[in-house]
Amino acid sequence: SRSSSAAPARAARSSLMPTICFVTYEIHPTTAGGCGVLVHHAAERLLAAGHSVVILIDTSRKNFEKFRDHDRLAFSAPDRIRGYWVPEICKGMPEAGLAEASVFQKKSVRFAHALRHVLSREQVDFVEFFEYCGPAYYALVERLFDPTPATTPVLGSRVHGSIEVLDRHGDGFVADRSQFLLHSLERRALSLAETVLVPSRGYYEHYYRDRYALPEEAVVVSSPPKLPFPPVRSRPDAKGEFTIAFIGRMFHLKGVDQLVHASVMLMKQRPDLRFTLDLIGYDAQDGPIGSYKDYLTTLIPQRLRDRFVFRGQLTHEEIARRLDHALFAVFPNRVESF
Repeated sequence: SRSSSAAPARAARSSLMPTICFVTYEIHPTTAGGCGVLVHHAAERLLAAGHSVVILIDTSRKNFEKFRDHDRLAFSAPDRIRGYWVPEICKGMPEAGLAEASVFQKKSVRFAHALRHVLSREQVDFVEFFEYCGPAYYALVERLFDPTPATTPVLGSRVHGSIEVLDRHGDGFVADRSQFLLHSLERRALSLAETVLVPSRGYYEHYYRDRYALPEEAVVVSSPPKLPFPPVRSRPDAKGEFTIAFIGRMFHLKGVDQLVHASVMLMKQRPDLRFTLDLIGYDAQDGPIGSYKDYLTTLIPQRLRDRFVFRGQLTHEEIARRLDHALFAVFPNRVESF
């Protein structure tokens, strides 16, 4: 009933190109992270089609100012993309009743507060949240009691990979009660979302349909937007020296331990191949012995360790330079939505 009551108001605006608001922690190239790359590509695609874009972002002041004053200007239509900074909007926000809330509940409350601020200043047609950690929950709960649904935007969630799905299918484990509470926050936010964007029908059917029992009419297949990559400038000769590249966070879910095991096997079986493994990405501290990099090192025989190069987190430009030496890259994720 909410969707049908909103239809007349939205129909009256059909002559205008819609405005899309992305709620995010990340935006490429300002921050690291795959979600930020997706938001960047989606924003660029929308701007090219004539839409306007609003970015509601929770990040550091330095990152926000870099996006607002520099990176935003590189978009094809910088006059039609605007940024709002969650910490500034939420400064002085009452936090009564939040003392016992989890960090993700508090973040969801802050996003809801900041979104109200944005909607008081912007005529937004669709708001896209990411679904992991349930950031949309309190905004969606408020929608249940919205006295003017015809004037409010559609609130949707894009499926990236909920923490519950990653915990249950990523060969990992659920640590404690707070993790189950986080699963519940995600579940309820997904059940309240007016639209759920999924990267593919197969991913939705395998991981989401039975677990979350979402109404079919709310599920929309929305493949991740892509922009053309620049052509490969060079490719090393497999008969000479080359690298195999991995790009991603050093932690269990990315499957990087499987890549290390496979590389050790390959080095032993094919001593004639002169390659090293480039491991690009920051080190998580949730490994079996703390540092995941330190754990991975224990999987490598001493005589082969100089062929595994942990480069840490690099800039996009530095990554591009490293890829000039790579014959191929490997992404052995245990669960991957995109």
